[in-house]
Amino acid sequence: MDENQLSLHQAFVELKYTNCNIRLGYQEMYYGNHRLITVREGPNTRQAFDGLVVKHKFKNGVVDLFAVSKVVSKQYVFDDESMHDGLYGIYGTQFFSNHKMGLDYFLVDFQSKGRKYNYQSGFEDRQTFGIRLFSNLKTINFEFEGGYQRGKFNELTIDAYNVLADVNLTILPVKKGIIGFAANIASGDKDSSDNKLNTYDLLYAKPAYGLAVPIGGNKHHQFLSLH
Repeated sequence: MDENQLSLHQAFVELKYTNCNIRLGYQEMYYGNHRLITVREGPNTRQAFDGLVVKHKFKNGVVDLFAVSKVVSKQYVFDDESMHDGLYGIYGTQFFSNHKMGLDYFLVDFQSKGRKYNYQSGFEDRQTFGIRLFSNLKTINFEFEGGYQRGKFNELTIDAYNVLADVNLTILPVKKGIIGFAANIASGDKDSSDNKLNTYDLLYAKPAYGLAVPIGGNKHHQFLSLH
């Protein structure tokens, strides 16, 4: 477990306008179903980011623009750090059918010198493109998401993808009984000598499928689950 004796978790200045909010400083961020950026509920210290977030609201949707760096939680008093990694991008949501269905779309650029692949460290500049279609219905709900990543890690060319599907059916509305099916496919590195990096980086997502997040995927992974 992480230890952080005392720190500022959120400390920001926010300007609010009619259809736009501008926030600068330490702040929590999460999008979609927490599969890209999340507050990280798992460990005992939550995740925060340092930087600028501009949120623009419009009819039936919202678009966020951000330029932030993950706050690195340290052990002692007021010793947290940031501005080591860069995260720049856009995340938008458009609702349809009176908010019963929605579409997320995102483009994120991640830059870091702190990640390792196949035990090799270096500079990573990775772009993630993706969409997420989801529903908010009474009986049956679905979620389909796909992401593609490109960029460079040292001399390697990044070429990776992630696809998932999640369908849930409410069978006992009074007791909130739900039966569901989920499937997830993520690419891993196929050949360590082909000058390509096929490992899909989950960035700052919640744990999506067990130990694949903390361990990382060096091979092709497929996951099915009933819940």
